[in-house]
Amino acid sequence: MIGNMKLQNTKFDFDFGSEDKILNAVWVGILGLEVLMVLGVAIQSIWKRLAHKQPNGYQAELAAQYHRKMLQS
Repeated sequence: MIGNMKLQNTKFDFDFGSEDKILNAVWVGILGLEVLMVLGVAIQSIWKRLAHKQPNGYQAELAAQYHRKMLQS
C-alpha cells in the first residue's frame, strides 16, 4: 500500500514583499538606535569637557600647598 502512494508536491506561496518591508524597518530602527547612542556618547564627552568642576576651597588650598612645596624643593 505504501509503495503505491505518490508524494504530493506541496508548494507554499508566500508574499515575501511584506517580510522585506518589516526587515527593512527593523534594520532602519537598529541603525537609528546606533546613531542615537553614538550621539549620546559624543554629547556626554563634550559636556564633561565644557562643564568641568571648579575646585572647592579645600581642594584649592591643598593644590596651593602642594605647589608651594614643589617650588621650595
